Amino acid sequence: MAASTARVGVAISELFPSLTITGFLGVQSSESGRLDESDSRFWSFVPGVRWPIFAGGKIWSNVEVQRERAKQATFEYEKTVLQALSETEAALSRATQEQQRAETLSRFVAESQRAHTIAKELYSNGLTDFLRVLDTERSLFASQDQLAQNQQALAEAQVALFKALGRMPKN
Repeated sequence: MAASTARVGVAISELFPSLTITGFLGVQSSESGRLDESDSRFWSFVPGVRWPIFAGGKIWSNVEVQRERAKQATFEYEKTVLQALSETEAALSRATQEQQRAETLSRFVAESQRAHTIAKELYSNGLTDFLRVLDTERSLFASQDQLAQNQQALAEAQVALFKALGRMPKN
């Protein structure tokens, strides 16, 4: 975008005259021994001015072309920024949801662990059957599995967030 904006300025600068200065310094003599004498030295100085007064229409059309290219570059830049912000927002939202779900599942795993411990104590004291112990153990394993899957989803959401943040254009 910055480069296309700069090209507009370059195109506008073509409307103004340009000044060139050419110089030449040399030594010339028909005899090699006389090269160090002052009359064998010469110089030339030629100033030049270039002003394309009859190419104004061509220059103005080039300026307009460059302005349109700058507008297109600005549009592309804005599109990239909006897309990056959208991706960042979506990734941040997903990461937040997965983090909240992880907290809930962690509490559920702790409760399942506590229920399993109580069921084992009750079974050890003869107050319940072994089916209750197996049932609480199955529930504990299922909640641990859900938590493990959630941790994977949370890691993927965080990677997506970092990726989206990495796409943000730098000024």
